[in-house]
Amino acid sequence: MRNGTSSYQFDPIAKRLSEAVPAAGSSPAQNLPYQANALNQYTSIAPLTRSTPAIPAIPATPAFDLDGNLTDDGDGTTFEWNADSKRGGERRRTTLASPGGCGAKGMATHQNRMVHVEKDDMVMLNTFDANGNISEYINLANGDIDAHMEYDAFGRKIVDETYNNFQGHPYGFSTKYEDTETGYLYYGYRFYDPQSGRWPNRDPIEEQGGYNLYGFVGN
Repeated sequence: MRNGTSSYQFDPIAKRLSEAVPAAGSSPAQNLPYQANALNQYTSIAPLTRSTPAIPAIPATPAFDLDGNLTDDGDGTTFEWNADSKRGGERRRTTLASPGGCGAKGMATHQNRMVHVEKDDMVMLNTFDANGNISEYINLANGDIDAHMEYDAFGRKIVDETYNNFQGHPYGFSTKYEDTETGYLYYGYRFYDPQSGRWPNRDPIEEQGGYNLYGFVGN
């Protein structure tokens, strides 16, 4: 699968096996392998090798609890979950924010798309790319484009530009709320990690949603 920035290999249940990253600037092309256990949980993810590494490139080694919830992302952040497997907080930064605390005073929708958001006494209009992701924020007062975003196939921002001192907004890929501390996207029942391209906990409807309980989309 190709998204313009990377290509991926998957197994038959859409588990990511490797990511091929093209050369960029002084950084060479790289192949990043993913390893998983018998429960389809990633146990090792190779990191990008920096052109002038200040920190050794050590693979991330995620860890999970007995309920299948991610407890350590292998990159210095640990997570806590409640009895319903809902995220309770994370220890490296701050308690995970809920969409109700994003600071937006109101929003309007049309045909299930968010068309404007009020924030800090400003009304921002949204534009969308062909996949329904928010691609620009336009200041209704003067018509200026205050932000422009582009995404790869799994929601990672490959372009994230702001103008006119715009401080950004927590809605973007798939119009979902982004937790600014973890980069996870809130889909209502679960948070989604665009870096790994999967959910950090198991599907609440179990195998009714498919064999890959962590899979975001089919392959």
